[in-house]
Amino acid sequence: MRPVTIVALVAALFVLVPEGALAQGAGRPAQNNARGPRAQPQRPALPPLGRGMNAMQLQQYLDAVALTQSREHLKMTDDQYGAFAPRLLRLQNLRRRLMQARRQAMGELNQLLSADSPNDEAIIAKVKAFDETNRRGGEELVKAFQELDAVLTPWQRGRFRVLEEQMERRKLELLTKIGPPS
Repeated sequence: MRPVTIVALVAALFVLVPEGALAQGAGRPAQNNARGPRAQPQRPALPPLGRGMNAMQLQQYLDAVALTQSREHLKMTDDQYGAFAPRLLRLQNLRRRLMQARRQAMGELNQLLSADSPNDEAIIAKVKAFDETNRRGGEELVKAFQELDAVLTPWQRGRFRVLEEQMERRKLELLTKIGPPS
């Protein structure tokens, strides 16, 4: 993703999200954000759904939210954030690309399986291609995480994994609210 696009997404985030909505949900009391063994991670607030927002717009919006949430929750320095942001965007784009490749391979396999007379050799080849996509994707994800982790402290790495899981749950909640893509 180009730096101009990143800036535009982050700018859109600040325009679209009411002040304080990213840090705390409306009416939600502040949680302990102290660093320590008993500290509870703060649950990222759900961004408000834009009128007529589709799944792709939501994904771009959530990418911008993830950048903002990461900076806040990981307590990054400016230098860290400068190195972290493009790596996070690469990770997000990689995940989308891998998901799309998996869906395409699965669709092709499904077409072969639905045929009147399925060709076993073609099915074997598609299954191998699907497995190879998963294997290669897994390796690429490990490398992307290693690059991301290189700019974070161990505490920040753990905190990032927790934040990512929370953001993924929120994304699923929002996607369910807006329904299937048109």
